[in-house]
Amino acid sequence: MSESTTAAAIVVSLILMCPQAHKYGTRRLCVQDTASLCLFAQNRLTGICLSIGYTGTCAVAVINGKIVRESLQEVRIGGSTLTQFFMQLVQQRGQDVNWQRVSAISSMRGKALITMVRDAKEKICYVRGKDDPTSEDSARQVDLEIDGTGERLTMGAECWLCPEILFDPSVVGRGGASVQEAVIRAALTATPDTQVIWTLLQNVVLTGGSARFPGMAARLTEELSAILHQKPGGLENPNEHKVHVSPPLDDSYGPFHGGCNCLRMANHITNSSFDCRCSLCFARVFPGSCMQVARGVGPGRYRLECTRPKVS
Repeated sequence: MSESTTAAAIVVSLILMCPQAHKYGTRRLCVQDTASLCLFAQNRLTGICLSIGYTGTCAVAVINGKIVRESLQEVRIGGSTLTQFFMQLVQQRGQDVNWQRVSAISSMRGKALITMVRDAKEKICYVRGKDDPTSEDSARQVDLEIDGTGERLTMGAECWLCPEILFDPSVVGRGGASVQEAVIRAALTATPDTQVIWTLLQNVVLTGGSARFPGMAARLTEELSAILHQKPGGLENPNEHKVHVSPPLDDSYGPFHGGCNCLRMANHITNSSFDCRCSLCFARVFPGSCMQVARGVGPGRYRLECTRPKVS
C-alpha cells in the first residue's frame, strides 16, 4: 500500500469516527506523527527521535513540535535483523546441538525456534561501552536454556555482539549508515542554524523495542561525542556542548504518553473559563499564542503556561 493510499485510508477512518466522537463529547481531533509524540512524552518540543523498529531504523529531527521531513535518515537494520543475527550466533555457539530436533520440538510446542531466540535476545543481550574490552573472558557469561528440549548453552560475547551491528552494519554485510551517523545527519540536514543543531543533539530520544537494550543510550552518547569531536558540518566548540540521549520510557507506550500530554494541554485550554482562541495545536507553540513555554526548563524542553488571566 502506497503512502498516499495509507493517508487516504486514515482520513476516511477518521471521518467515520466523527459521529462516535460527538457522541462521547469529543470536540477536537489531532493527527500527529509518532516522532513528535515520542518527544512530547519526554517533555520536549525540539530533538531527534531515533526509532529502532522491526524492519528498519530511522532518525528524524523535530523542531518546535514539527517534524522536519527532509532530515529523515534510514538505517537498514531492525529488530528482525538482530534476531536473525543472534540466531546465527546461538547456532555457532551450540555446534553440537541437533538443531533440526530442537526446531521440531519447538514447533510441536507451538512456539517457533526463531520466536524463542527472539525472546532470549530481548532477555540477555546488552550494549557494551565503546571502549570496553571485546575479549571472550571479559563478556558476561549467561546460561541460555532452550525450552522443552533439554539443551543448555552458555553465552558469552554473543550477548553484546548482537546489538553491535546497529553501530556497525558491515558486520552482517549491510551497507549504509549506522545509528550514530543517522542521528548526526538528521541534525545537520534539519537546519543550518548551529545553535538549533546543538539543541537537537542535546535532546535525542530513543524509541522501539530494540532501543531497550541495557547500555544503549550510554553507548550512543559515546559514539555521537566521538563523531562531534571531528567537527562534522563545520560545528565548532564540541567540548562546550554535551550530547544527551534519553532511553525509552519504562513501558512500550511512548507515543501514547505523548498523546496524553497533548490532551492534557488541550483540556487545560478548553476547561479554562476564559474563551481561549489561540493558534496552539495541542503541544505545538506558535508565535502570538497565549500559551508560552516556561523558561528555565532546558533547551528543547517545555512546560506550557497560559499567559492570559482566568475570568472568575
